Amino acid sequence: MAVVTQRAVVRSREWAVTPPRVDLLSAKRETSGLRKHATCPAGLGVWSVRVGDKTEPTLHGSLTAWHRSLSYLTHTMPAAYASADKRSELIRAATLLLHEQGFQRTTLADVAGAADVPLGNVYYYFKSKEALAEAVIASHQAALRERFASWAAAHRDPRMRLRCLVRAPLDSADRIIQFGCPHGSLCQELEKLGAKAALAKAGARLLAVYIDWAEEQFRAQGCGRESGALAADLVGAVQGTMLLAHTMRSRDLLVRQLRRIERWLDGALITKRERSRS
Repeated sequence: MAVVTQRAVVRSREWAVTPPRVDLLSAKRETSGLRKHATCPAGLGVWSVRVGDKTEPTLHGSLTAWHRSLSYLTHTMPAAYASADKRSELIRAATLLLHEQGFQRTTLADVAGAADVPLGNVYYYFKSKEALAEAVIASHQAALRERFASWAAAHRDPRMRLRCLVRAPLDSADRIIQFGCPHGSLCQELEKLGAKAALAKAGARLLAVYIDWAEEQFRAQGCGRESGALAADLVGAVQGTMLLAHTMRSRDLLVRQLRRIERWLDGALITKRERSRS
């Protein structure tokens, strides 16, 4: 077995490495060590092979090759591997798994497997499962705001926008019945981490996106000071309906209760001026 060593300069620092052992036949690597030396002028890395007590230079490599070697040793990926697509794929995979399995049962290995990304590479993008969960919540928030914007573009009437919110669970009824609301179920689990936990606070912010948006619609409809309470009532009713439908495994219950909420909404949206006319 020959051992490859490398001495390279990155900007003003010289790094001497006892790098991965290399079987020159199979090219398998194992981490051996890393230490930092004094500064010196910039230059290129020099590869050498040490056999016994003899060290012989074999080739001069570019800094790109050196970066790849250093990346391997420090468990970080080379810049060329960094990809927004990979990060997005990890978030998509985590979103599905957190919905289906929950936060506690889902591991980074599960996410890596679902995203078809080596587990070691996951840490380049997310240092912990908690960091990945925060990215999932941020993704949920962005998707919610996009959906709200699409409803605003499609409907000038705030009533119709709020009806869209009530009917939205029907678009994914099967998954809601099987796994619950992807937002509400996650927030409920994260709250059990403790009120001061960062993830619990992130979950609260996610549900607040619903309530804040609904309050804006009630205000636009002229509900005034009651808008905040009406928004909380509406979001609570929709979330509660999804919880019941999931617990009872009943699509009929989901449809029936959402219709009742819509009838309640129609009554709540009658402004004081309209009440005085009737």
